[in-house]
Amino acid sequence: THHLLDAVEVNNGQQTDMENARGLDAYRRLVVAGTAGSDAHFRGTAGTCPTLFDRPLETLEDLAVEIRAGRCRPAD
Repeated sequence: THHLLDAVEVNNGQQTDMENARGLDAYRRLVVAGTAGSDAHFRGTAGTCPTLFDRPLETLEDLAVEIRAGRCRPAD
């Protein structure tokens, strides 16, 4: 794993395809966990770019642990 990063945002619903491609490149090059985000500011955009987790999350601590462990990935 990379020493400074736990994850890279691979896909963001408010970014261009080119910006998301740069995130995907960093994800592949750095070999860290990949996340996604809707960056929702308007109704209807929430959930458009979800991150999938291998285990159920109940707390923010669960979220941090799973990302640091690399047990997440951006949904296709």
